[in-house]
Order: sequence, then C-alpha cells, then structure tokens
Amino acid sequence: MVCVGCHEAKRKCDKNTPCSRCAKLGIPCVPHLSQQGKRKRGSPDETPEDVTILRQVSLPKDHYGLCHLIRSWISIAFVRRSFHLLNKATTMANQLGVTMDEIMSRSMTQQGMHWMGTIVAIPQAEQMAGGPRLQWNELPESLLVATRTLHSVDCEARWIWIRELSQGRSRYLVTQAFERDIATWALIQSTWNENKISVVDLFLDGAGREKHAKSVAHQYSLHAKPPSPHSARCSRQRSQVKLRNGEMISVEEVSCMDFVHMDLSYHFVEYVPVCVQPILSPALVQSSQPQPFFQEMSKVMWDDYPLMVNVDDIPAEGNELDQILQLLNGT
Repeated sequence: MVCVGCHEAKRKCDKNTPCSRCAKLGIPCVPHLSQQGKRKRGSPDETPEDVTILRQVSLPKDHYGLCHLIRSWISIAFVRRSFHLLNKATTMANQLGVTMDEIMSRSMTQQGMHWMGTIVAIPQAEQMAGGPRLQWNELPESLLVATRTLHSVDCEARWIWIRELSQGRSRYLVTQAFERDIATWALIQSTWNENKISVVDLFLDGAGREKHAKSVAHQYSLHAKPPSPHSARCSRQRSQVKLRNGEMISVEEVSCMDFVHMDLSYHFVEYVPVCVQPILSPALVQSSQPQPFFQEMSKVMWDDYPLMVNVDDIPAEGNELDQILQLLNGT
C-alpha cells in the first residue's frame, strides 16, 4: 500500500514496510487510505431560502389571508410555470408549518383545488395569465360598500385601480381618470401578462413600492379568519404616485382587500391627491395612533366633491404586520 509520505510528495512508493524513501528520510511510514471511488457526500451551501424556511413565525397556521396567498402563488406558479414562485409558496408554507395537503385539499381550507388539473394539463403557450377587462358589475357588493363605490356617481373621476385574482389569473379595472393621468388598462394588463416587471413599477418608485408592500401586508393581516359580510376594511397611508407626464405627486393611498373565497379575491387601491390647502381636507393629516376600524370618518376632496371614506391608518409597526411583511418579501 502506498504510504502517506510518497503520496503527498507524488513519488513512487516501493510499498515496503517501511518504504525505502521513508527509511532514508527517517520519517514515519504510514499507509495512505485512498478515498478514490468513495466520494464524500458534502452538505450544500446554506442558501437564504434555507435560512428563511428554518425561521418559524408565530402566526397561526390557519391564518386565512396567508393560506389564500400561498394558494394564489401556487396557482400563478403553475399558470406561469414558475419554479421561483412555487419556491416562495413553499418557503412561506414551511414557515407557517402548513403542509401542501392542508393548502391544496379540503383538510384546512374546506375548498379543494379541483381546477388545478386543467392548468397543469394545458401547455404554458396556451395559458392565459389574464383576461378581459374587469367591470364594475362583476365586483362583490361587500367591496363596493367598504370602498364607498356602491351607487357612487363619481367613481370614474377618481384614481382607482382594482385587481381580481382568480385561480392564478389576474384581471384589472381602472377608472377613466386613472387611465388619463397614471396608466392605461391595456398597459397594466399587458405588464401583468408579460411578467417582466411588477404592475406597480409603472407608477410607483422604490419608496412607493415599499409602502405598497406594507399596505398589502396590513390588508392580509386583517383577514386572519374566513371572510364575512363586513370583513373588507380600508386602510390608508401617505405615499407618492407618478403621473403619465413623469410628475411625482403626494397622495393618500387607500387600500382594501376583499376575499370571496380561497381562490378569488379583489384588491382595491385608490390614490387621493393630498390637497395643498389644508382647510379643504383637515382630516387627511395622518394620525400617529392606529384608529379603530370604521371609527374614523375622513372627509377628502376630489375636484371639490366631498367623499366620505372609512379608513384606518396603517400601524407604523407591529409583530403580526412585520411578520407578514417579511413573509411577502421572503426575508
């Protein structure tokens, strides 16, 4: 057997005990145990995703909003054939301690994903990521009531965009004012379909996207339980939006999510310009303390038309809000 000294020196060993080289140099002659053909199973480098999976959260595993989010990511992932998004859904499920069976079958959600087979069977080239333009008469009444758009005559004069998420596909509604001043429906829908940038990248800068993510996290935090007739609630925060002419203006971002069931939801967003004359909208000064839901009546002005909106300020911080925001951001 070749000795360690000859092996390391890359010299021919006469395999005696001791070998002539080791005897001449006066060094110990120790047999070299070859590892050739016995590859050591190395542990892969730890990735950020691995760390995230191991970092458990204290949110309940049956949190309705987060279960809905995981299912929606799974649905979108199969429509788009996206392993990346599927990995995000897996990471979030692991953090919550939820199994795939609990998410995709009736064991937890009471609603199976029976329609998933069709998505899997249809090639990606034939998949439709979006659909025709979303119409007002398709929206649930609960969302219209919560956002004060039911029977409203001024909706088209307001900067509103609404996203419908159904079984992995998204459709959008935008008002005439939003199309005129911020972004057209065709641009928004095509941006979603092409999946190269986020829809909000069209009219929000980096700070605005962070605020929007916080608003989304807050809305999910409001839906820990299955939907009820009055579970849709509005929240607001100060932000900025980019107009089509490139100008950035200060706005109040009013947001509201309404979950119809586990595979159908609506996200309402309205941008209300911050009036330069405080006397016209005194209630728009953001409160430093979170207000009880539906307790604050904020009068805002839109083209000199008073609009009554029930909102609550998004908390500056909070354990549940922070955890959901981390889950959304994958951190």
